[in-house]
Amino acid sequence: MARYEIKKEKWAEVNGGTIVGPVLTVNLEGSRDPAVWIGLHCSKWDFEQLAAQLPQQQREMWVYRLHGAFWRYAIETLEIALAQDAIDLTRGQQLRELTRDELDLILARVRDKACSYQIRAGREWGCTATHGAGTQVTTKPACLGCPIPDDEYLCSALTAPRATVKLSAGHFGVSFEAFCDMGRNEVQVPQNCQADGWPCWHRIVESNATEIDRQADPRHVTEALDFLNATWRLAFNKPLLRLRNAEDIAALVQPCTSHAEFKSAVSALDDVLKQMVIEDDLLTEKDRAKEENKGDKTLNRLTACLSSRLPTESRGDALDAIKVLRRVNAVRRALQHSGAASELLPTLAALGIKQPIDWSTAWDQTRRATIGALAALRRSIDPLTA
Repeated sequence: MARYEIKKEKWAEVNGGTIVGPVLTVNLEGSRDPAVWIGLHCSKWDFEQLAAQLPQQQREMWVYRLHGAFWRYAIETLEIALAQDAIDLTRGQQLRELTRDELDLILARVRDKACSYQIRAGREWGCTATHGAGTQVTTKPACLGCPIPDDEYLCSALTAPRATVKLSAGHFGVSFEAFCDMGRNEVQVPQNCQADGWPCWHRIVESNATEIDRQADPRHVTEALDFLNATWRLAFNKPLLRLRNAEDIAALVQPCTSHAEFKSAVSALDDVLKQMVIEDDLLTEKDRAKEENKGDKTLNRLTACLSSRLPTESRGDALDAIKVLRRVNAVRRALQHSGAASELLPTLAALGIKQPIDWSTAWDQTRRATIGALAALRRSIDPLTA
């Protein structure tokens, strides 16, 4: 399992300051090879348009949080990709422009703080960064103003933070101290233990990529479907796949070389997966009554069926396989709906597809991931055929 180290490079302002955004570097932990630059950017005009939508009161804090939201989003998307080993460390620079949907998502994050020490119970807010002294009362404005950096860009070396929240007559004050696993003195100003702060800041990410047979012929996805269908018939005395026409399957063996062809190919694959039919009599009465299992909710019904019928030792592999099939559906959704476009790169990364995207390779990898998932499903239900 690989361990990666992310470090801050800079907040870039290029082309005379007309292009802005965070730039990070990434490398294998402990490696002396040159680090890879990873950057996201937008126009200065887009940044100013986002800033114009922030509250005028406490303006400095809100603009500071907008900068932080850019860093948080860049780190989060990079960590998702690294967790799936989906970043090519042989390329020196990988920079891309943020989409409008991503900018809207970044703006939404300005008003919400992600903090592991924050708890909510009904209308009440609490802070657990107390060194075991119990939960202290806080508020949303106090959390936003708290100097503990948001989870997504908090330094991996910061530990045991302690915040003191003082509320009086509607006003609040928050102080904060912490320790550093590296023993550095910078932790004396712990609010700078984040990406846009101390130069010693870093994040450690471990790969958890699903093993995919990269030697498998991606055209064999049709055979994987046939094998699963045959095993399902033996296990449940009925077919799983009810294909409408041969063209649906034929599209799965064709290569693709462009974004448009990839979009069409993934749609064809997802259509075939949705033609899996899980009959009502394979579901428990309780599962049949659930709204999420009614109609053509194929993967929900498949999950419900196997959760109730498989033995414990094989259930986990089956549910993990269904997650892969859900990712295929998520890729299709991201390609077809602008509101889901920001999901595309993280979902491709979860399928083991590295940036920058080569659409031919992406299609092959999507099919290989699907083959692996279908094979895992077949192995999981095989004991039911005895």
